[in-house]
Amino acid sequence: MKKIALSAAILMGACGSVYAQEPGVYIGVKGGSFRVDVEEVDTNNPTAKGFILGYNLGKGPAIEFEHNKSDTFTASQYGYYGAEGDIETTALYFAYRSEGTVFFKVKGGILKEDVKADGYYASAS
Repeated sequence: MKKIALSAAILMGACGSVYAQEPGVYIGVKGGSFRVDVEEVDTNNPTAKGFILGYNLGKGPAIEFEHNKSDTFTASQYGYYGAEGDIETTALYFAYRSEGTVFFKVKGGILKEDVKADGYYASAS
């Protein structure tokens, strides 16, 4: 994990400066983890991978489309094997970013989450 973090830091440092305030299309990749919080169920928090596609309207406002998908996660209860599942999210946001090198960003919009779980006796979405 430390090698990945170091590689990412070196890559970000090697990238040239991009002017975020210029109008036009921008794309990006996202990574992280989903936190699965179900009462009395133990789960591993799956890693997430995704992308973002946006259009900067100039001087701050933008429209962003975002899609994320998790790795398969497992859930167990009282030490017994339970279900496997995955999480997928799709969102459309209106965003505003302040000008300058140091900036603030605010987003609001619509998010659709699709959580699927398959167990021995049942499936759920």
